[in-house]
Amino acid sequence: LLAGIFMTRTIRLNIAARASAEQERMVTERIDAIVWEELPGGGIKASAGAERVLGYPVAQWAEPGFWRSVVHIDDLDVASRLHAVDGSATFRVWHSDGSLRWVENRTTAVRDRKGRQVFGVGVLIDRTQQIESEKEAAWLLHAQARQDDLTALPNRRAFIETIERRLTS
Repeated sequence: LLAGIFMTRTIRLNIAARASAEQERMVTERIDAIVWEELPGGGIKASAGAERVLGYPVAQWAEPGFWRSVVHIDDLDVASRLHAVDGSATFRVWHSDGSLRWVENRTTAVRDRKGRQVFGVGVLIDRTQQIESEKEAAWLLHAQARQDDLTALPNRRAFIETIERRLTS
């Protein structure tokens, strides 16, 4: 009887574990983000979102150093430092179609019992549309501050700034 109870409990735990793994797989395959985990040797285990978000096949992310090759050279330092700590950073990466995208990388360092980092995990979210909208809004605000609302001609502020620039150059 005791063996039967143990077997039933073991079977239920296995079923629950499989269901949990299936739910995790469904979420990471459907989300428009890249859920990632560092692999021993320098590669990245990336979710199916990698292909949707940046256009690169999941298998390519597992190649050591691949992720560094897609990060814009001016942002490589920021992206590299983030893998060693818990945090978030926004930087530019190259899409497989050649366009430049802004991504937010949220990371967590997985540590052993002694507090040493074992590997990093995280999620990479495409923020291109948000950042471009913010830049456009800032430009529009800047332009509106320097033109008359009624005539759309340069206002007094724009006139004074132009004069000051010409006098100092």
